[in-house]
Amino acid sequence: AHPSLPILSALRQAHRRTNTIACDTFIPPTASSQLPGVQPGAATAQRGGSTVVLNVYNLINSEHPHLIYNLNCVLYPLGLGLYHSGVEVYGEEYGYGGHYEDSTGLFKNVPREAPGVEFRESVVIGTTALDHAAVKAVIRDMKDDYPGLYYNLFNRNCNTFADDFCRRLTGAPIPGWVNRLARGIDQVSCVVPLEYQSPGLAPVMGEERLEG
Repeated sequence: AHPSLPILSALRQAHRRTNTIACDTFIPPTASSQLPGVQPGAATAQRGGSTVVLNVYNLINSEHPHLIYNLNCVLYPLGLGLYHSGVEVYGEEYGYGGHYEDSTGLFKNVPREAPGVEFRESVVIGTTALDHAAVKAVIRDMKDDYPGLYYNLFNRNCNTFADDFCRRLTGAPIPGWVNRLARGIDQVSCVVPLEYQSPGLAPVMGEERLEG
């Protein structure tokens, strides 16, 4: 069977259920995604390094504010969902968004306060041995790899950057459920209208873009 078929089936099921579901709370992240003794959502500096935390957000549809929230309630237990994510390290959060300018799409925001989305949960990825200056050097090296013009909702999005950044800092990937739906849709991108693959559709673009 085509790898995207289970995902498409799950989406059809979720679409039927979002009209009636009432979701007051989200299922918490799995225990395996958190490190013991570290409070999720707090990327704390440690001796010789820092905790690396993935902050995950629900996307927001301005016309139907509760639509994606309810959709994610259904999709999360299936290992799917529509999410933005940013990487928090040394008290700063880094993300990736799209635009039409000839510059990087990487930006920085206050942890757990990315603009235009709703904070959902924090997942501890691991600990980096790099000091703060070395982490900033990694980000500088990544700026040219993630220009705003190259942003794509399905195959080069905020979660793509977050996974790359986490691997460089800790050697560990982000949880598969964060970007699985986007990857599945990319498998059938030939039937997705081009306007849905525009960098201007990035759900988040922080004001503090990383320049220089």
